[in-house]
Amino acid sequence: MATPDRVAALVADALAPTGAHDVVVYLVDYAQRGLRPLPPADGPALDLDDSLPGTAFRLMQPQVEERAGGVRVALPLLDGVERLGALALTLPGQTSLDRAAMHVLTAFASAAAELVTTKGQYGDSLSRAARDQPMSLAAEVQWQCLPPLTFATEGLVVAGSVEPSYQVGGDSFDYAADGSCLRFAVLDAKGHGLQASLLSTTAVAAYRNARRIGAPLPDVVRHMDAAVSQAFPGGQYVTAVVADLDLEAGRLRWVLAGHPAPLVLHEGRVERTLAVEPHPPLGLLHLGADALRVGETTLEPGDSVLAYTDGVVDGRDEQGRFFGVERLVMALTEAAGAGLPVPETLRQVTLRVLGHQAGRVQDDATQLLVEWRSGREKQLSPV
Repeated sequence: MATPDRVAALVADALAPTGAHDVVVYLVDYAQRGLRPLPPADGPALDLDDSLPGTAFRLMQPQVEERAGGVRVALPLLDGVERLGALALTLPGQTSLDRAAMHVLTAFASAAAELVTTKGQYGDSLSRAARDQPMSLAAEVQWQCLPPLTFATEGLVVAGSVEPSYQVGGDSFDYAADGSCLRFAVLDAKGHGLQASLLSTTAVAAYRNARRIGAPLPDVVRHMDAAVSQAFPGGQYVTAVVADLDLEAGRLRWVLAGHPAPLVLHEGRVERTLAVEPHPPLGLLHLGADALRVGETTLEPGDSVLAYTDGVVDGRDEQGRFFGVERLVMALTEAAGAGLPVPETLRQVTLRVLGHQAGRVQDDATQLLVEWRSGREKQLSPV
């Protein structure tokens, strides 16, 4: 069995009978800013916003460019809808590609993405290749705990992001889609670094543990609170929004534990805030059986929910001005109106958050965007 460092060579060898050359497998870096070539290819990372493979990645669609003596083709590497990177190759003697040829190449890119995903479990070379800077131990812990950044099924798209990707400590998110229910949470642990990372992952583990025994939403929150208070006594805490979405009826129920209220988008614009009287953070709740306040609303088909941590809105620019909820609403509305796939919409919002702080967040900033389409045909385009 080939080791992970052989992935790019295996892909090139498999394409050789087609006459393809200059075959390069690119992986997106952890911060989703660039595409890094896998050896034996070398060279700098490609800009996602200024390259043919970058466009294929962002739009999740094949791209073709005519060049002297052939065409350059770039295809997104998708594990389901999780964006892993891009595959680029040159086909000589061609000026265009017909539908059948594109179908074959797209299927091949899908197989290559599966190879990346599978081989990545057996070594570190692919993970190393996707990093453009060293990762802290705290961030390593968090990335091991995170689910895939993107998930989609009929009528539902979920996309998440974490910043700073290589230094994140206390922020995390989690979700699970089973049957007619999506359960999701966004969390922010007190402090920074490894201690905050361990605090956050404990809360996520408790969340999964309660979910997997079928506990209802209020009991899930109590279970998380008990786990944090028992494992980290002395005032340590985790803020969280914990929610359940009925995928058949669009009914959303949520609990706020010292956490910012999520936003709801309707027809591409932020329509309302999911306000409910918040509880103290997890670890400080200590509630009785009937004391939990659960918000409830019904989404319209096509609505989206954005849950985020306070690092998104509390970042300041050079003049000390907060990014704030108003700028977040504007960024989300503009990105949603651009007709981009849901994961790219969230990436564009993240870039706006970073731009306000000169490219470097002052606190962990995490977002989770959930789009509900009421069983309509699955789409990854605008929220």
